[in-house]
Amino acid sequence: MKFKFPMLDKFIAQKEKRSQEHGELVRREQSALETVHALKSKYEQVLRDSLVAKKDATKELDELHDKIEAAERAYARRKQERGMFHSVFKEEITTQQVVDAWNNEFIPQFREQRFDAVLKRMLEAKREYVAAVLDYYQAVNEFENIRSEARSELSDHYYYKLNGIELDSVPKQEKYFMDERDLRLLFNYKEIPNSVKTYEGDDK
Repeated sequence: MKFKFPMLDKFIAQKEKRSQEHGELVRREQSALETVHALKSKYEQVLRDSLVAKKDATKELDELHDKIEAAERAYARRKQERGMFHSVFKEEITTQQVVDAWNNEFIPQFREQRFDAVLKRMLEAKREYVAAVLDYYQAVNEFENIRSEARSELSDHYYYKLNGIELDSVPKQEKYFMDERDLRLLFNYKEIPNSVKTYEGDDK
């Protein structure tokens, strides 16, 4: 089951909407500025051409002047609109609401549906491991008591010929016990310990 945090999806959608709307205002402002520049450039060109040709271009220049003033007013409005956008944009979902939803709604839901079961398994495994290790030592003690009894009936020549059962080599201990290296790999690096990978599927 894949878990989702719906409030975050809504928050992201809101941010995208705000970005799009702001981007449109920026585009309109830039377009208005380009219109002002184009009209001014045309005004200068007409004025220059009229002076070179010694021709009266008053009417055309007056019309361009009026258009420039209108374009500058339009640009000023577009600039004001863009500048005021963030102060008037209505946020349906605030950042604090996202935080509150995470802490008060999502975490309890995730715990109930996913995390608590993991913790339960860890606790059960921890108890079982401890119980198994203690049972191992108890079994070794039982074995040693029986071996001691058997040794007492044998001569010194055969005393040491009765083999033990305890895990007396490093490979055997690594296979069945968790040591500091295993725990370091597990908790620090979130990796399966080598001793587990090496003997995985080997129950002997």
